[in-house]
Amino acid sequence: MAVPIHVARVGLLPVDTAGNVVNKNQATIGQMCHASSEHRVLADAAIPSTAGSPTPKLYLEREAALGYIAYHIDQTTIVTYLIT
Repeated sequence: MAVPIHVARVGLLPVDTAGNVVNKNQATIGQMCHASSEHRVLADAAIPSTAGSPTPKLYLEREAALGYIAYHIDQTTIVTYLIT
């Protein structure tokens, strides 16, 4: 029996002072001047817990609520699997 896993990608995304992800393609120059970069989990339609590009901490909390636990974490990837 295969164990369901999620492989989520992590990347540096621009965020505003409130911690909201800034869309570089729609932001003004002023918004980008005040933005900083944070590691965020990249949104993936196949993994509902990635909606809104959450912080790694929030992503892991969402996964835990669904019964997934962390298997591997590094700067670019978070792998979780479903507890059976």
